[in-house]
Amino acid sequence: MFDRDGNPKYVNDAYLRLIGLDRDTFEQAASRGLAWRDTIYEEDIELTTHIWSRMRDSKTPQTFEYRVKVLSKQPGEAPGIRTLETISFPEIDESGRIITVQGWLVDISPRKRLETLMAQRLEDALETRRASENFIDMGRSPDLSISLVLIRYSLA
Repeated sequence: MFDRDGNPKYVNDAYLRLIGLDRDTFEQAASRGLAWRDTIYEEDIELTTHIWSRMRDSKTPQTFEYRVKVLSKQPGEAPGIRTLETISFPEIDESGRIITVQGWLVDISPRKRLETLMAQRLEDALETRRASENFIDMGRSPDLSISLVLIRYSLA
């Protein structure tokens, strides 16, 4: 749960696990400003800021995907990236002001990895097909046919 400006009012342990922070680290970051912004993958900060503003201005629910940086668990290990889908909605008082923003987060990283793998496999299959079509076309080439005939006669 966040206020209208994105400052945390309450977060549960599941939220902290998804963004890859412990409560103390999150609360320290929250005391400096938008704690969740520090966790967002750099290329997605503009997107999340834009959607937050759109939700705040339109006072309508928003659904979107973004990536967060997950700190490494082992020393020397590179940080990871987790893809989250969020459904965020404003709670509005009688006067039309946003009181809080609440929502759900779902880790869609496995789905994203599968989509990437499927796209790669499709591209590999298409490349294999192109290569085999080129090979078959070479066999139909008049120059190659004549060369094969000449080779056959020279071996006989």
